[in-house]
Amino acid sequence: MTVAVSANSAAPGSSAAETPKRGGVRPEIQGLRALAVALVVLYHLWPDQLTGGFVGVDVFFVISGFLITSHLAKEVAATGSVRIGQFWARRIRRLLPASLLVLLASAIAVLTLVSQAYWLQYLREIVASALYVENWQLATSAIDYLAAENTASPVQHFWSLSTEEQFYLVWPLLIVLAVVVARRARRVSATAAMRAVLAALLIASLVWSIVQVSTDPAVAYFSTFVRAWEFAAGGLLGLFAAPAWRSAGWQRAVSWAGFAMILAAAATFTSATPFPGASALLPVVGTVVVIAAGHASGTLGTASLYRWRPVQYLGDISYSVYLWHWPLIIIVPMVIGRELAWGDKLALLVVTVALASLTKHLVEDRLRLTRLTSRRSVALTFAVTAAGMAAVIAPAAWGISTMNAKVAELEAERARIEASVEDLAESGAESVTCVGAQAMDPDATCETDPQRALIPDPAVAGEDIPELYTDECRTDMREAMLKPCRFGDPAGAVKAVLVGDSHSASWFPAVKLVAENQGWDLTVYFKAGCALNVASQAWTETEQRTTCAAWNEAVLDQLVADPPRLVITSALYDNQWGPGTAGEQTAIDGFATAWQRLADAGVTVIPIADTPQTSAEAQECLLASPTDPYGCGTPRAAALDGPDIMSLAAARVPGVEAIDLNDYFCTADFCPSAIGSVSVYRDRGHLTQTYATTLAPYLDQRIADKLYVPIGTVP
Repeated sequence: MTVAVSANSAAPGSSAAETPKRGGVRPEIQGLRALAVALVVLYHLWPDQLTGGFVGVDVFFVISGFLITSHLAKEVAATGSVRIGQFWARRIRRLLPASLLVLLASAIAVLTLVSQAYWLQYLREIVASALYVENWQLATSAIDYLAAENTASPVQHFWSLSTEEQFYLVWPLLIVLAVVVARRARRVSATAAMRAVLAALLIASLVWSIVQVSTDPAVAYFSTFVRAWEFAAGGLLGLFAAPAWRSAGWQRAVSWAGFAMILAAAATFTSATPFPGASALLPVVGTVVVIAAGHASGTLGTASLYRWRPVQYLGDISYSVYLWHWPLIIIVPMVIGRELAWGDKLALLVVTVALASLTKHLVEDRLRLTRLTSRRSVALTFAVTAAGMAAVIAPAAWGISTMNAKVAELEAERARIEASVEDLAESGAESVTCVGAQAMDPDATCETDPQRALIPDPAVAGEDIPELYTDECRTDMREAMLKPCRFGDPAGAVKAVLVGDSHSASWFPAVKLVAENQGWDLTVYFKAGCALNVASQAWTETEQRTTCAAWNEAVLDQLVADPPRLVITSALYDNQWGPGTAGEQTAIDGFATAWQRLADAGVTVIPIADTPQTSAEAQECLLASPTDPYGCGTPRAAALDGPDIMSLAAARVPGVEAIDLNDYFCTADFCPSAIGSVSVYRDRGHLTQTYATTLAPYLDQRIADKLYVPIGTVP
């Protein structure tokens, strides 16, 4: 006899579970599900009020580990092994119909209701979610500096579902491994072997979780390896007999204590809590305690709460609640054009429950229990699943292809603009139609063309990045390695260096054109999030501070040992410095000290004042006004709201003076988001490569003034 794995085990919010001891619903687990999904949804709607509601996901992980391991152990006891294909097919029939429905609805909503500026990110995540690797997609984005400006996608919550599916893929293999070990050892029972395997996994994963949370917290949050111990904690509980409670009073007290631990974590944890790591022990142990306590009945027992019909129903539909709530939270504000108010959030809760109820009864139950899907045809289940995934991926792939075509058009247009700018720089002539920064030149005689389409299209402006953003040229925020990249003429008489953070890198397209026009030998040292500044206190994150300090020291040692003719640099000057505070002065001192060291080695230092910062509203305006983009922008006072760190530091170093080209971004009172038919920004703080290219002639002139040589000649 083979005991089937419960079709209702605990994907986040999945419906009623069978008890490991008997058929039917376990009310305390339904109560845990209801609590967990309520914590997650309320946290997503009111994150400032329930700051630790994210621990609901950890509750789900423990429930999954407990139920799945319990049922697999029963199958081993009954048959001596596990029919893995049947197990996977049951999991697929239970979980994927509803999830693929929500993913398809999300893909359609993105393609019809959401600005194309979000298509590439959102649709890529929909594909990752359909393949159940969204957690790794988000982990990759977490360490990708270019993804720092990404917004939350409508399917971001699929990271936890992806983690669970990976658990379902691997867990029966671990059980089979334990059974094989037990058979070969002979004196070891299958249960003892399973306990040993899960205990080893729990310890290893928990240790790794604590380590990675301290070294790489962004990746740790989404990592399956870091979360495995939570499943193992529930699994180990499932391999032991339920405790025999001699006192109903103690049973009730233990059950309440478990719920209290979960609620304490939800109420006290914040985004600053190192998580999961050791902090996750509180909700995980709390969940284990509640399950171990079982059905704590009586007047003062927890059963009086979780047996309440609305709680049981919420536990029953919680899987679909989890699936639907997040796409609504993300997409509805985009449709109504504002943030959700209290009334909107309450309405969204009602809609979520309604959709979840329909999905539970019309999709989850019907497709799980009908003759077609309940037959024991593993191949048929896998084939239908592949078709369902393809149905989700197809529209997403179409949208991605559409945006990639726009990116290809951008590359062709950018090459044409770069060629025209090179011609202007070489001949001193002017184009008939102003392009980019030329439209802000008071001496230019060209005319703007308001009917000309913007380059890049605002929908793909985020893809218009300098070629420095490669592993070969960019030092990551967590690294200190020097990665010099050379451009221009290697035999050039003038050695020039561009060095600094991403705001220095924003100037690269212009600096590169200058180098090519002047015949320079140009080297670039680029580290994400790290300016040329020796004051490590200027960076608040420990890892970034350590690696930035080491990188700065290495760069300066290299430049002093082999001095170039000039060093060009810039840096972000927003409120990270603490304007008017000791932090600002520390930053100024750090820049001045670094530049003085270069000046003492005979290097000409040319700082460039940071570019104005745009706003999210200005970017949205540009996306919404493609036929009349020139009214979109940011007041100059807001765009330049911060200390001019470059100029303040330059005043401390004799012979150093900052270049300020901000008049090519702003009028006296306004900084437009589009200038001369070119989109200025690729996000709120960085230039598009195209607009930076059009700044080359003006940067060329300013640098020539600093070097006291005519444009086009080499000293």
